[in-house]
Amino acid sequence: PGGAEDAGGKMRAVLEQVRRKVSKEQNTVVQVQNEGPVELKMRVFVANSTEAATVRKYIAEHPDQVPAPFVVLSKNLQMAVSYDPEKIDPSIASVADRLRKQIKTHAVKVLRESIGDGECSVSTLALRGHLGALAPTEAIMGVVGKRGVRIEADPDQADPGNRYIILPVKNKPTKEERPAGDAQKPAKASKSSLPKKAVGPAAARVTAAHLQAGGQGG
Repeated sequence: PGGAEDAGGKMRAVLEQVRRKVSKEQNTVVQVQNEGPVELKMRVFVANSTEAATVRKYIAEHPDQVPAPFVVLSKNLQMAVSYDPEKIDPSIASVADRLRKQIKTHAVKVLRESIGDGECSVSTLALRGHLGALAPTEAIMGVVGKRGVRIEADPDQADPGNRYIILPVKNKPTKEERPAGDAQKPAKASKSSLPKKAVGPAAARVTAAHLQAGGQGG
């Protein structure tokens, strides 16, 4: 019993953090077709994070809860970053953190635009959790999936059988983030200096992050 209580307490603590801790970029307004604007307190998690696992567990334990306090917009949103390996080294912690933040911000944009797409049939009731936690997922991901492309990458970085939303790196690396051995001052990063293609080993290395995104119901 004590262990169960401890586990329940940890779940509540994580869910409360998920509910309260929101970055400004993840508070957004979406345009629902034929219904108008809807404010969402969106959350974007790395799919294997504690937060994502806790939300999944809560939904699995409360499948019939209506309105659902958490609504899943995407169970597994495949994202990838194209970058020039001569200028950016993602093995550096600060670089990886910056890329992760860019991916999350772009994921919010992709979901917002997909919900507002004329082909998306999701309703305000579904987004607010009145049809269950998983109601919006299929309609949204049907639209998101059309944005994805296949990528060629090493097996340990991305599954070429999947489709990914690809974005270019937006910022040049800082001095501390430059790849080891690069003694020269890095060139100013611009659209023209970044790889123009995100596929093929000659174009750029591609790294992928699996994200789980969810809006708070209610």
